[in-house]
Amino acid sequence: MWIVAAIAFVSSVWSVVAMATFPSALARDPVRANGEVTSTFINGFGGDPAVNYRYAVNNHVYSGWGTGDGINHGNLLSLKRGALITIRYARTDPSKSCFCDPAAESASVGRYAFASAFALPLPLLGARYVRRRRNRKDSASRKTRTS
Repeated sequence: MWIVAAIAFVSSVWSVVAMATFPSALARDPVRANGEVTSTFINGFGGDPAVNYRYAVNNHVYSGWGTGDGINHGNLLSLKRGALITIRYARTDPSKSCFCDPAAESASVGRYAFASAFALPLPLLGARYVRRRRNRKDSASRKTRTS
């Protein structure tokens, strides 16, 4: 149970941080564009397939990467170098981009609440553990006083 609670806690914190750090310029005014795949990879141990890509805006070339969550590109690992994918970049800051749907990535009170709820089991288990330990100590000290 502790392992599941710890994994849920870490995942929750990771999600909240990702929502909080998602570029607001990208969430507010995304521009749909084509990105060119430069490589494919697995994002971390047991992670999702992902791509590195580059795109040009006003004669400047930018790069990014993503897992393509929410966008149907099939098997990302089968994409070859030079394949075109749909990305979004921020109109006011073209260096900020994602291989995603920015509306689905941007934060809202409901999304923060949902993600934060998964952090609760670990502190609750910790409080329960401390309370039980304190109760055991109290009952042990009462037994030694009455003997």
